[in-house]
Amino acid sequence: AFGTIYVADTDNCVVRLISGGSVSTMGMAPVSGSPQCGFKDGNAAMAKFNKPTGLALGKAGEVFVADAENNRIRVIRCGTVDTFAGTGNGDCGYINNADPQLSSFCVPEGIVSDGAGAFYVSEFYNSMVRKVTQGGVSLLAGVGWIKKIPQSGFRDGLANQALFNELGGISMGPGGAVLVAERKNHVIRQII
Repeated sequence: AFGTIYVADTDNCVVRLISGGSVSTMGMAPVSGSPQCGFKDGNAAMAKFNKPTGLALGKAGEVFVADAENNRIRVIRCGTVDTFAGTGNGDCGYINNADPQLSSFCVPEGIVSDGAGAFYVSEFYNSMVRKVTQGGVSLLAGVGWIKKIPQSGFRDGLANQALFNELGGISMGPGGAVLVAERKNHVIRQII
């Protein structure tokens, strides 16, 4: 919403909303200075996140969260937190599926909306970019896993042959290009 700022407070395992001069918390607030990290869907005040790192706004004003250590994409809407994509066990993995909740991720760090209902997710350990929609999760760029091992490195070229290494932030660029920051390669890459 206009005039509202959302913050992924990673180390406190919460999402903060700053609006009208006040700050509110979505997720269980720290107790005696100790974060209440974990996994729990439900009422936003009682939900649990585990290292939320990236945020993106949906078309209807909902907030999509890259919940890194839960290996899930969560959505906050109408005061409720739900899992939008990622398996129920929270383990690292690489599964694309027509049902977003049957897909798996490995430390999703960044998330960005294309403004038309799709989200792009950068994964730290999988070193790939995934496209997430209501219709499923698919690989946008990167090699994926070979013999159950995520493939990483540095190689430009076709999206399905490119290699990345420890992806972080992600953004939309000019003409619908997706921009990703790589920690190990110290570069910004463009996917067109």
